[in-house]
Amino acid sequence: MWLRKSRKEPVLSHISMKNLPESERPYERFQILGAEALSDAELLAIILKTGTKDYTALDLARDLLSECQGNLLNLYEIGYEQLLERRGIGPVKATQLKAIAELSKRIARTGRGYHLSMNCPSSIADYYMEELRHRREEAFMAAFFDSKCKFLGDSVIATGSISYASGRDCFKAEIILVLTEFEVGQES
Repeated sequence: MWLRKSRKEPVLSHISMKNLPESERPYERFQILGAEALSDAELLAIILKTGTKDYTALDLARDLLSECQGNLLNLYEIGYEQLLERRGIGPVKATQLKAIAELSKRIARTGRGYHLSMNCPSSIADYYMEELRHRREEAFMAAFFDSKCKFLGDSVIATGSISYASGRDCFKAEIILVLTEFEVGQES
């Protein structure tokens, strides 16, 4: 049912959120039952806040979730410009949705960063999995560790179709990281 801005669809019977019983409204369900009890569409409708003249925020959320992956991964898959093509989603809502997708990636990485260890390949894979699985192009990244295998940071060295990566690019990224650490240490 992808709601494009350019297409006018006749609406047989539009029910606004105000006309729904309280037990069906996402905000009220959240307050009574908590976030865990809500569907993905209901949580997304809370973020969207409003719909259009013909569609509720819940309708827009369901439509958004029905594309591509058929779930919340659509927030990663559907680009900003594609969001703007949808009826009921303008620059503000598109920005909010893409910001939520980015925040979810960062939340997933936050807990893993403290357990990242150079001598444990699975910890490295877990740390980068959330970010890299949503990329549409190859990425060559360098992870930096100190002499005690403590994670210092990382850097994207190259993106796109990568057939090689130079040691010079990795060294340049490491120098930037060390200089940044040095500047932060000087400010403390």
